[in-house]
Amino acid sequence: MLRQLALCVTLLCGCSPSVFTCVQDSQCGAQGACVMEYCAFPSDACNGGLEFGSLADPDLVGKCVSAPTVGTSSGPSESSEDSTDDGSLTGTADGGSTLGGDTLGLGDSSGTTTTSGTTSSATEGSSTGGKVSPDIVASLATCAFVDPDGVSTEPDPATCLAINAPDAFTVDASATGGLATFGYLVFDLGDGFASEDVVEVALHVRVAIGDNAASIQSGEVHQVAAFNLMSLQDALPEDLGLLARDLGPVGPADEVVWVLPPDLLAANPTAVYLSLQTAANDGVEYWSEAGRDPPRLVVTLR
Repeated sequence: MLRQLALCVTLLCGCSPSVFTCVQDSQCGAQGACVMEYCAFPSDACNGGLEFGSLADPDLVGKCVSAPTVGTSSGPSESSEDSTDDGSLTGTADGGSTLGGDTLGLGDSSGTTTTSGTTSSATEGSSTGGKVSPDIVASLATCAFVDPDGVSTEPDPATCLAINAPDAFTVDASATGGLATFGYLVFDLGDGFASEDVVEVALHVRVAIGDNAASIQSGEVHQVAAFNLMSLQDALPEDLGLLARDLGPVGPADEVVWVLPPDLLAANPTAVYLSLQTAANDGVEYWSEAGRDPPRLVVTLR
């Protein structure tokens, strides 16, 4: 109904439709939902999911909130990846890494590719039923060039960002000139968390919009040694091992969530350093710390 009303107003005034941004579902009518600041509505074309309305960003109008292939399964899988009843993909790190680095013995880590476009808040619970702390937004979310052997003498994050959509970074096994691009994220934790209070740690990233944002792989999450933008210009941080494995295909505007081992915060660190890596040659683009929906770390406490 809201879409029809907007169309009628447009026709009556003889002007072109503008972009309408929202902050809550109630602004999108009884059946609408506010997703990434735009209204989306139920659509049969999206397998019963949501479709962005006519007043969304021009790159999103008429598109499903998530790619139809996300969370689907054509049959039994030999990996430890499963399809849940809500249509999301889950996986654990015990399947091993598709890239370099060792698998960390940090317990069972899983992830989901979500389709609802919702975000966490300090008052919501988690899958563990615990108390969720305020989201920790990445202080740095960039990319760097990586040689086929997993190292690089010229990571050059500035040039790496320049090949992507504005305010986004690419994770790609074959980005340019035979080099891969890995994502590198920093989350400042302040005083940290008491390890005995941590129940769950989840990494949330949002796929950017545009024709080149989607990929057949979400990428996998690795822990890396401490770094900053200045040090990343000279050398890649040491890869400390796999935290959560690839979750499969992702589409524009998808929110991707990896559940990381709680032991990641066992030493009460003041910062967490992560890398996103992929074996796919059709790189995925995620919003950076300056993007519309920057990467977030969500910590659930007892």
